[in-house]
This record gives sequence, C-alpha cells and structure tokens, in this order.
Amino acid sequence: MPLVSIIIPTYNRPKFIGRALESVSKQTFTDFEAIIINDSGADVRHIVDRFDDPRFVYIATGSRTGPGVRNAGVLVSKGKYIAYLDDDDLYYTHHLQTVVDAIEKHSADFVYSGCVTVYENDDCTEVRKTPRIYSPYHRSLIRRHSFMPTCSILHHRKLFEQAGYFDESISFGEDWDMWFRFSGYTTFIHIDEYTCEYHKRLNKGTNINSLQETRKNNMSLGKTRLKKYGIIDDPRSHYNSQVPKFTLEQLISYIADKQIYIYGAGSYFKQIYPYIKQHILGVFDAKYKGSDGQYDGIPCMPLEKLYSVDKPILSTVVGQIPDVLVTVSKYTSRVDNFIFLDDFFDRSESIYSEIK
Repeated sequence: MPLVSIIIPTYNRPKFIGRALESVSKQTFTDFEAIIINDSGADVRHIVDRFDDPRFVYIATGSRTGPGVRNAGVLVSKGKYIAYLDDDDLYYTHHLQTVVDAIEKHSADFVYSGCVTVYENDDCTEVRKTPRIYSPYHRSLIRRHSFMPTCSILHHRKLFEQAGYFDESISFGEDWDMWFRFSGYTTFIHIDEYTCEYHKRLNKGTNINSLQETRKNNMSLGKTRLKKYGIIDDPRSHYNSQVPKFTLEQLISYIADKQIYIYGAGSYFKQIYPYIKQHILGVFDAKYKGSDGQYDGIPCMPLEKLYSVDKPILSTVVGQIPDVLVTVSKYTSRVDNFIFLDDFFDRSESIYSEIK
C-alpha cells in the first residue's frame, strides 16, 4: 500500500498533463500512487501509458463538478497521506520527500510548502515567475483567504473522516472550503521551501480577461463563505467602517474573563475602546518607535516588545490579516496568541468560541 496518493484531475488539457506527470515520475520519494481522473474530457490515456509506470492509475468519470472529480480520486486512493496536483501544475523533484518528511517530523496532519506562481501563454511559453509570499499560519487567515495552491499540500486522509469530503455543490473554491473545514480539526504546518509550481495562463497576451475571471471567482467564493459560514469577506465595506452592536457583544463576551493587549490604535480601536478598556493591559502600534507612550493612561509600546507578551493580543487592524501576520512575525516567533477583530463581524458564532 503506498504511503502517498496524488490526486490529479484533468479535463481537456492534453498538452499540459504530460508535463505534470513527468514531474511526478521524477520524484526522489517513490512510495506513492498517482490517481489521474479524466472528467469526460479528451482521452489522455495514451499520455499516461507513455510513462509505463505501474504507480499511475487512470480512471474516467462521467461529467462531474471539480470537487466531484477530486472526491472520485480520493475514494479509490489507498495512501495514508493525500497530495494534489492539477493537470497544468508541476512538482519539483524534491516536493514529495519534503512534505512527507515535514508531516512525519512534526507528527502533523496537514502541511503545505512554498509555491512559485508561473504565468505563461497558451503555448506553455513562460512569461514570468513569482514566488508566493506566505504569512505565518493562523486560522483567521484561512477563514478569509485562499492562499495555499493545492499542489503545495499534503494531509492525512483521516481528515476526510472528520470533516467530510469536497463539497460538490460548490462551483468555485471547493479547495478553500475543504481546507477551512480541516482547520477546525488540526493546525497547519508551513514548510518554508519552494517545492512546486502553480501555473496561470495569460489570455492572448493580455491579463484583462484573467482579471475579470479572478473578480468573478472571488465574488463566487465570497458568496460561498457568507452562505455556508456567515463569514464576511470585507467587514470594512460591508459595515461602512463601523462596528455593529452584535460585533461588540461577541467581543465583550469573548474577553469577559481575560486581560488582553491591543495591536493597532486606529479608528476601529477607538470605536471599541470605551467598552473593553478595563481589559486592556497595553497597546502596540507602529507609531510608537523606541519609546513608550500612553493612551488614556494605558501603556503604548513599540512593536519591538511584542516578543515578551504571553497574553492574547487583539488586532484591530481590520481587513489586513495577511499584512498584520507578516509584520508581527518580524518581532515575535508566535502568532497563535493573536485574535482578530475581523472574525467578530461574522454573522455566525465567532471562530473564537470554537476553541476548546
């Protein structure tokens, strides 16, 4: 039985699938099976057969949605761990070895590596490469952002038993939905090494159509988050930069028995301050450089002192979770004690009430 199963959906991309499979065949880690699922597209069996590799399993499905195709692959797979590769992406030769080493070293259930975004024309000629910049992992980040390409991920198959399979009712963003549900059962480990490529095509030499498609997809994903989980993608525009009453109520309930620090002394902080000031031990803000100040008698400190805090830190910098995580990680090695005001705007029970 293979240790890793790679799920590779394909649909009408015969000129790309060979490149993807070649990258799989060159892996330094060899204990895997690759499940290639053709979703009623052009027959590519001859391309798979060309590799003459018994680890490659080719199946054809009836017409299914994207998540349905992935589910079909998962259900016939045998590996302890599940990896993914879209038919136009590729692995570097050390990818599987790197993610397997990491998941076993940390006794983890979910790891993701660094990924390079490659922009190319329809004839596969490369236009440019852009290494992705990753924020430190935090569940509030994945709550609102789809930031991990599927090719970068390896996870334990038991997560499907806990969270269910890909939601076949979703037309776009089923991978984000799956990872978000997984995040309720385990933490994610980021491997700070580039091991794969995520490929995006430019349409006829311009990116106008690509941008329009991206906006359409983002709107679709935003509707999914709101409908399924009550998650508001951008609280700033949704609530016109105001803090609604129910947000204050959720926040006050959460910090009722806590002492906290604040990150960011901007307009949102000033709105909530009168209601939570008795819980605040201090305020961190970039404007305090090298020396402490005060806000209504509360100590205000430079970011350089973040490393010394062992209490919860509430970020009131709304709508900028990735930027906040990147910034604070320069001053502290831990971000797990951060909580984000963004999550208290959601129309469902706050993420923080889910923490055992």
